[in-house]
Amino acid sequence: GLTVSGGPRPGVLGGLGALLRGCGSPAAPPAVLAGAGAGADAALEPDQLHTVYPELLKRLDDNADAVRIEATRVFVEYFRAVDANARYDRFFFGVHLAHIYKGLLVHMDDPSAQVQEAVMASLKAGAHVHAALLLEQIAAARGKHRSAAYCDELALYAKPLVRQDPRDATSSS
Repeated sequence: GLTVSGGPRPGVLGGLGALLRGCGSPAAPPAVLAGAGAGADAALEPDQLHTVYPELLKRLDDNADAVRIEATRVFVEYFRAVDANARYDRFFFGVHLAHIYKGLLVHMDDPSAQVQEAVMASLKAGAHVHAALLLEQIAAARGKHRSAAYCDELALYAKPLVRQDPRDATSSS
């Protein structure tokens, strides 16, 4: 099991879901989120990764900017773990990735510029996982944002990352 007091951990992201649920408060201390996100474990099973992201998305709805910003930092580690995981099929698990991208894109229109920048950084990390899918989600969200500037910047970043995979051909046109 997970021991928070410096004992053995079953992988940083593996323990993150339990840590977040164990906080019992919608305003989890940012330090808990930051410590949990450091050093993502690429050896996690996809179902473990899928257990974590709903809890992170919930933290994006927190009232405290600091908690929302820390959640986006953990998403950067999350995307790195997914991208490094040979067992994670981005097409098979596309519905999960689409849900994450949609949730983050909503918060890229946050009133706080700091939160917007933090979300942008996490989505740039997410672009390395499935750029074609992210571009679809950006196109769907663009008209809903007060300003399209962040969506346009993210799309410019993501376009060159679309992999030369035949399964991307329908998505990247």
